[in-house]
Amino acid sequence: MQIIADHLAAAIFITSSGIKPSKTDQGYLLRRLIRRALDNFRVLNGENVGPIIEKIVEQYSPTDEVLKEKFEEIKNVILEEQQAYGETIKKAEKILVGSERSSEIKGVKEISAEEAFKMYATHGLSPTQIRSLGYVFNEQEFAQKMEAHQKLSRAGAEQKFKGGLADHSEKTIMGHTATHLLHKALRDMFGEELHQTGSNITSERVRFDFNFDRKTGRQ
Repeated sequence: MQIIADHLAAAIFITSSGIKPSKTDQGYLLRRLIRRALDNFRVLNGENVGPIIEKIVEQYSPTDEVLKEKFEEIKNVILEEQQAYGETIKKAEKILVGSERSSEIKGVKEISAEEAFKMYATHGLSPTQIRSLGYVFNEQEFAQKMEAHQKLSRAGAEQKFKGGLADHSEKTIMGHTATHLLHKALRDMFGEELHQTGSNITSERVRFDFNFDRKTGRQ
């Protein structure tokens, strides 16, 4: 019950920021939070998480009014993910049942680590979720595949979100100067509370990251 409440609360706040479940970045984290909550909800034979969402929003709305304002949107996103997850499990079960690599020994349905990892990478089913469907696999081989997958993911994330200058060419240095001018212009317009959180500069483009916590009232 604690896992359900905590994961749904986190999912509600993330959804209120305009993020939706997806296969990448913040959307992937949101999807994992919702699905982990749903897995535990299913263990308790729960079917409709709507009332839980309502209670969480009711609890936090006195200090976070945006939750009340976006309640219907938040609720719909989570319920849609619940429906999509149900369909994903059904598809995964069909694939596993029809898999030529699966075999049943003494009532235990066994699949290869490759098949299990495919369920994880393609359909988002965790090892725990796969086991809950009645399947076992070589967990050491699965862990090795997971480790290789995580290394690739980390390498991609480091490349995508790395900061600073890509090189020291003339255009890149000009881009670096532009970030300082942009930072100053933004602070002149919106106030000193606006501050830079990062940047990534190449000879082709400039990415400038900043935080600004209050509403501007401007379009």
